[in-house]
Amino acid sequence: MADISLKFGTPKAVSFREKGISDPLQARFFGSAVISEYDTSRYPDDDAAIIAVKSGVMDMSDEIFADWPAGDVMDSNKEEVLSSCFAERFEKLGINASFEVLNFRLTEESQKIYDTLGKKKIVPDFTSGQPKLSDLTPEEHGPVIEIHYSHSSHGMSMGSGTTNSDDIVWQEDGSVIIESRDHSNGNDTYSKYIAGSEAAEKLRKYVKDARLAEMAQVGFIPSPFQITDYSSSSSLKLTFDDGYEGTPVKVTRSLNTGSYWKLQSDAVRGMFDIVNECTSTGTCLEMKTTPYDIFSPAGAFTGFVGMGMMGMMGGTAPAPADPKPIAPEPAKPSSGTWFCTCGSENSDSAKFCPECGTPRPQEATLS
Repeated sequence: MADISLKFGTPKAVSFREKGISDPLQARFFGSAVISEYDTSRYPDDDAAIIAVKSGVMDMSDEIFADWPAGDVMDSNKEEVLSSCFAERFEKLGINASFEVLNFRLTEESQKIYDTLGKKKIVPDFTSGQPKLSDLTPEEHGPVIEIHYSHSSHGMSMGSGTTNSDDIVWQEDGSVIIESRDHSNGNDTYSKYIAGSEAAEKLRKYVKDARLAEMAQVGFIPSPFQITDYSSSSSLKLTFDDGYEGTPVKVTRSLNTGSYWKLQSDAVRGMFDIVNECTSTGTCLEMKTTPYDIFSPAGAFTGFVGMGMMGMMGGTAPAPADPKPIAPEPAKPSSGTWFCTCGSENSDSAKFCPECGTPRPQEATLS
């Protein structure tokens, strides 16, 4: 049979529980599906299979959210989880289909509740001292499966910008891949290592024991020592697998590691001590260094403004533009026309080039 494409959605909002919020939140979503095969003894034709999918999504969503682990819907890969669950559940009902859930969105009222309670963080006062582990609400998560760290800094001098990042990803066999990128001191350096399962498990245990996930509950604490001509930004993103019934549920926690919080700083340093142990005892898969001129547009500008500033805003620095070719000298105008530097021939009455907007040069004025 030919594939059947269809759209589906939630005619009414589905309800779910979120960590730290007593009342259930409500959301709507829509998506698309492709039916590749269905049981003709249960569904006599294509229309019957389509109706079964569209009507079944709503009830299945309620069932899936009722079993959602730890109530971490908003910080999880909810679209992927729902898509996978729909495919598994409809297969049991005799319909083989692929699903893609899109545009998961809270209702207006639930959004207000979530903005008020769901993102609430501890913001300590210096007079009350720095946060302690006892201030944090315990969280239970599955194993950490990804760690992403990024740092950027820049000063007022040319070429002073630096950026570096680390991506640590666990593999199915328990080993871990560590990729590092560094842009500083005139060099772009990339390295890739694989660490064995013993070192990787030690790192996982440290993340749990140091309670790094719970530290995301504390808001940014500004440093009392301000340097006006220098700024930096650093963050740590942890991804945990809180899956259930064989369905991977990825839950994230993000920390601003530039926060003036000694407990957190020490914990992150401890984590990277183990990361360094992973690389030193592991195997280097790739290492390359590419020099750049810190005083060239590609080096200084990218390092100072592009990489440094864009890194602080969470964006990606634009690649340096190719140098513009030198514009040709304007051609001598023929009677009743003049030539622009872009090469366009324009009428004498045109004060601006219609192609590029350049004003007519004085020497092109005809008497």
